[in-house]
Amino acid sequence: MIVTPSSPTANGLRRYQLSFLDQLNPSLYNFLIYFYPKICDTDADKSTISDRLKRSISGALTYFYPLGGRITEDQLFVDCNDEGTPFVEARVKCQLSDVLNNPVPKELNKLLPFEIHGDHKILIGIKLYVFEGGGIGIGVCVSHKIRDALSFFSFVKTWAAIALEDRTTCNEEIRVWCHQSGGNQKKIFRTTPSMEESNLVSQMRDSIKAVNNEYVKKLQHGYNHLDCFKEKAASYGKCDIVAFTLTSLCRFPLYEADFGWGKPIWACSGDREINSIATFMDTITGDGMEAWITLKEEEMAKFDSYSYEVLLAYVYPPKSL
Repeated sequence: MIVTPSSPTANGLRRYQLSFLDQLNPSLYNFLIYFYPKICDTDADKSTISDRLKRSISGALTYFYPLGGRITEDQLFVDCNDEGTPFVEARVKCQLSDVLNNPVPKELNKLLPFEIHGDHKILIGIKLYVFEGGGIGIGVCVSHKIRDALSFFSFVKTWAAIALEDRTTCNEEIRVWCHQSGGNQKKIFRTTPSMEESNLVSQMRDSIKAVNNEYVKKLQHGYNHLDCFKEKAASYGKCDIVAFTLTSLCRFPLYEADFGWGKPIWACSGDREINSIATFMDTITGDGMEAWITLKEEEMAKFDSYSYEVLLAYVYPPKSL
């Protein structure tokens, strides 16, 4: 079914222009899957949970009105037409503990409302699924064309706050969204690594530190990011360049999505279907980090042989239900 905003978007807000960086972004979704244990034992429980989620989504879309619209064919604007978001419900023929004890990234993607890549005009989708034994999961996809991780969590926190009727949190997150009205912010880094591991690490740290307040101010005041892109692209054919994407969700509120039945026992990613990417996420206890790494098969074999013994000392198995 489709959930629409609880109030219509004003005529003056019907056209939302995508920033230059947003236009360059590929058509893919940022996504997360939240798991909650043993709260849906009957059909009545499922109906109550589903109704609460749909009502609060409808309220949240009123504030985050571009998410209820559709990207135009030219990929330059969002038509804020209040068409709404797909809300999918399904049952899973296994226990929640089966997923938690043996998570398989490709299988986790089946818990999302739709494919994460492709030419999607829809900006957000949500899927509620019920496991045997009463556990539930909520898969959330938000288009990377319009918002980054900070905005993703602002929406989820607002959605949860509306479900809990928490007006204070709701107002705070709406302010975050408004201040992020420029969309995504990114920078491409290039390093020329030597064979010395410490040198490579220091270069990566220096590149990451380059995204500071001064850099953001340059973007806000007309810094020509296209020239930067052209410079990087021109250098690709002149030397061996290995592209590797690092994404960190650490210190984001992964485990604050409480819709009225407690916080999730696990919030996870899945298969991003892109090679040479690593996503870092906090553990539920906050004293560790999950690393979701995607490499080509031959590269993963080398990574495993080199790093297995080193990393094993820092790895803790996920907690069972």
